[in-house]
Amino acid sequence: MWVMVMRCVFKHHVYLCVVSTALMAGLSLITSHTSKAYADQNCGSGSVVGTVNNEPIVCDGGVTRILNSRSGGKDININMDKHSGKAAVTVKDGANITILKKLKVTGSKGGGLPVIKVERGGALTLNEDVDVEGATGMQKAIVVDESGSSVTLNGVLKGFERVQVKNGGMVVLGEKVTGIEKVKVKINDGGTVTLNGNVTFNNDEAGIKIEGSGGTANVIGVGRTMTVNGSGSGSDGVGIQMDGAGGTASVVGLNIKNNGGTGTGVDVQSGTGTMTLMGVEISEFRVGVNANKGTVKLMGSRRLRLRMGGRGCGWGNGEC
Repeated sequence: MWVMVMRCVFKHHVYLCVVSTALMAGLSLITSHTSKAYADQNCGSGSVVGTVNNEPIVCDGGVTRILNSRSGGKDININMDKHSGKAAVTVKDGANITILKKLKVTGSKGGGLPVIKVERGGALTLNEDVDVEGATGMQKAIVVDESGSSVTLNGVLKGFERVQVKNGGMVVLGEKVTGIEKVKVKINDGGTVTLNGNVTFNNDEAGIKIEGSGGTANVIGVGRTMTVNGSGSGSDGVGIQMDGAGGTASVVGLNIKNNGGTGTGVDVQSGTGTMTLMGVEISEFRVGVNANKGTVKLMGSRRLRLRMGGRGCGWGNGEC
């Protein structure tokens, strides 16, 4: 009887060991697949600093990492010809990523997606220049979507057509960003653009354009100056323009300047929208503030210095 019991116990013990071995094998397989998935995402593998290949970068899952090029001192060059249906850089789901090297994107693929897409609480810092002049199959755009998502730019943008902040996202123009060439900076349905240095806007639209029917848009530049050199039809150098059906906007601590003595510093075309200017200085425009529709509130604004014969505040169906 003892032998049978011992044998039963022994068999039971062996059975548990077999189950345990199978379980460990399953966990090992899951870990292997997970590691491969992260490797396939091209987001580096180091705990703090990771190296990436010259292919689309995808980072998610709350990882915090500084990315360097695998080729040492060279730039990160992403050729999209073999990567249709992907953005060149995607940061999402709480990932916090800093790219140290210059980034260059070329190729005819990409499925019409933006070159850089940050969403769902992702944060991306680009420490050097980003060049997309050779990318032909993508939107030459940086898109920052949803509250908690952000992009910080510390280098020159080459070849871009648009920087879009929407649904509460944020873009920070760092101190090295001294000029925006032919790039449309837009806020859609709420979001924030922060200037950490003085920036000159050379484009065919307003320097910063606020659109949409809801949300709160903020332009922050405490002590900073945005200089507008507009050349587009009807713009003649508009600093900040607000369009759309509604929403609210605020501009805080910013100096808005025009080099040509034409155009409008702040132009509100939104039917029910309200823009508040707090501690803002507007200078060298033909019209300081224009409220064609909507409402503009001046709170603690320091100065409106206009060209000879210019208007401080004009309105059509709006209120100023």
